[in-house]
Amino acid sequence: MQIKKLNNDSTAMKALYFPKEPNSIANNKNIKNAVCNNKYIQSIAENEDVLVRFIPKDKDFIQHLLILDIVDLSTKQTKKSMWFSSRIYGKFANISPEAFIDKISQHLDRFLKKSFWQKLFPKNPHQTEYFNYQEVSPLKDDEFLLSRDLIKENNALKEAENERRKLNTQIIDTI
Repeated sequence: MQIKKLNNDSTAMKALYFPKEPNSIANNKNIKNAVCNNKYIQSIAENEDVLVRFIPKDKDFIQHLLILDIVDLSTKQTKKSMWFSSRIYGKFANISPEAFIDKISQHLDRFLKKSFWQKLFPKNPHQTEYFNYQEVSPLKDDEFLLSRDLIKENNALKEAENERRKLNTQIIDTI
């Protein structure tokens, strides 16, 4: 576990934690620096402990994925999972990992402008030309999947998120 402390206040001790997993960003200095230098991510880590995971786009994965898990170390619980994924199609599909992370400046509560993507994904108000944002919960249904009658996929997604949160608990035990 590699730790980047963003707050020297000995009472707060909030930090970004980079779990050592296969192909993790803990082993990629450029991506790790992009995460640590992102002002939005820094502002979250000032008040919360955050587990950071990044999956770069490659031949098997068609978009970048940054997951920020806000955790409570005292209760060993994941309080909130924030997922940022790069656009699958469109002008910025080939954005570098560092540039993608640099574009994440906030989660979004609304569309910035009318676009083709708003028509294609009308129920996703958290999308810009650079990234999609979603809060993921093991208890919450995915409205996009349910609107297309994909009940099995919705349940599989909730189960996968529940398993990922169990893994977070194991990681917290090592901190």
